[in-house]
Amino acid sequence: MQIDYEVLVNENIINFKKKFIYFLKKVKKELNLSENLFLEVDIVDDCIIHDINKQYRGVDSPTDVISFAFNDESDGEVKIINPEINFLGCIYINYQRAQKQAIEIGNTFEREMCFLFVHGLLHLLGYDHIKKEDEDIMFSLQRKIFEGEKL
Repeated sequence: MQIDYEVLVNENIINFKKKFIYFLKKVKKELNLSENLFLEVDIVDDCIIHDINKQYRGVDSPTDVISFAFNDESDGEVKIINPEINFLGCIYINYQRAQKQAIEIGNTFEREMCFLFVHGLLHLLGYDHIKKEDEDIMFSLQRKIFEGEKL
């Protein structure tokens, strides 16, 4: 398991890589996933994620987290399969939105950042919350992963 972690802003953001690896292991165990998982996590701000959201999703506003899954099959895309490693994709986490949301819902900044990581990771693994039944599955899994965590 490996996370390529990068902070793409000029702010003094604490390094969440160890926490993200911890939660990656929890998700891996809960879902009985392969050991050879690799993903990229970029910490960004409102401006960067706004541009990404507008360009790739057609939404002209910032958001808290965006995931780009490399294993999704789309028409016209080449699917690259490497049995040695499973490159899941990239997660962009907006630290500014995480700070605001943590205050609004009474979480710590650390818990909110970890929650957004898990949320983005589940999207990389094919989970979604567009339909109510899918939302119930995804959100239930998120609650289970964070059950008992003190952050």
